[in-house]
Amino acid sequence: MFNEASHSRSIDIEFVLAELARRQGLPVEPVLVGQRFELLREIGFGGFGTVYEAVDRQLGRRVAIKVLDLGDLDDAVREGQLLAKFHHRNVVAIFDHGVGSDYRYFVLQLLEGPTLRDWAADQTSAQIVSKYVEAAEGIAAMHAAGLVHRDVKPSNIRIGPEGQAVVLDFGLARNRITLEADLEELGTFIGSIAYAAPEQLGGVAGDERSDEFSFCVALWEALAGENPFGPCVGSTTATGRLRALLAAGAVTGAPPPAAGRVVRALRRGLSLAPGDRFPSMRALIGELSPQRRWMPWVFGLSFTVLFTALFMGLLSLLVPSRAPGSMTFVTDTRACWSGQVAILAARQGNVDGAMWRLEEAIRDELSADASRELAIDCEVVATEFERQAMYQEALLSWHMATLFARDADDAEIERRAIERAKAINRAI
Repeated sequence: MFNEASHSRSIDIEFVLAELARRQGLPVEPVLVGQRFELLREIGFGGFGTVYEAVDRQLGRRVAIKVLDLGDLDDAVREGQLLAKFHHRNVVAIFDHGVGSDYRYFVLQLLEGPTLRDWAADQTSAQIVSKYVEAAEGIAAMHAAGLVHRDVKPSNIRIGPEGQAVVLDFGLARNRITLEADLEELGTFIGSIAYAAPEQLGGVAGDERSDEFSFCVALWEALAGENPFGPCVGSTTATGRLRALLAAGAVTGAPPPAAGRVVRALRRGLSLAPGDRFPSMRALIGELSPQRRWMPWVFGLSFTVLFTALFMGLLSLLVPSRAPGSMTFVTDTRACWSGQVAILAARQGNVDGAMWRLEEAIRDELSADASRELAIDCEVVATEFERQAMYQEALLSWHMATLFARDADDAEIERRAIERAKAINRAI
């Protein structure tokens, strides 16, 4: 973490001195925070705060105490109140907050489960994605409450008492409005170098899309076993890593062993430009969770699907299955319908829904007219993905347009598709 320093807050110094005296067998008074929480041992330390295991003398329960620099008193109190009001099963519970002479603190639920980094070591890809989606739910809820975490990484997510993923460490969390108005942080990197978004590395405070980038780095790493940007993970300074990311231009690591939809979603979330990422964590969750991704457009298509099913059933009765050309007619009709469904799915941002329909049609034996119509549908799908900044998906759609155009012997559509694919390749 940037600017990592030694203990400097008065409460940290007091605890260190007490520990030294205890080791020498001298009588020591308990070190208290807020005149109530007795510090037992240090369990975590970084440049922006120290975490202690403590006991709540009033309630007799063990808690975690996060001690941070005080900073602006009004901001500390305002953000402490906001965090203490926030509750979600995938975010560590914050019981209390307060300020000391030169520090502020949070009283947190003490989590003793493994970090996601340790937990993921012997899990399947599907299990890892599922658990990270739980963490994403917590981050999305934070964003909905106006909070930005700013330090999402595997060590800041633990397995909770009910087996759920729990996001913790609010040392850098800020109210988005307060953060945007804070000019003191401008030009200063704050976060964890290996997971920070390019804008953070460049000294910009970051926002919800920065959390999205960090989350995608963590999930890719958990699935692939290595950082998505390859050697640049070794950069030891924010400036060095930023240069390495910009030099790479895009994800350089081999795709992780996961479903295609997951890899596509991660690639988009790892876009270097914030505007090319998903507009929200909620949208990213929708791509990572297949059961949710289908719902928005399936209901919108229900009447179309029902009508088409009835129509195809009627065809099967009216058209003899062995009549010359009848199967070509049926497959042409089905394929053309698939192209229309793919367009509707693409407009909903449903990559799998669109690509599945087009890939299904490419296996059929189609007439030249049907192949030409599907080539045009692929052009529409590709253009729609480009509009949504989903360039890898657009590239695949242009390639499919090329295949259909060749089947139709349509040189003009093939030329357009190839030229557009080349342009996207140059851009990404």
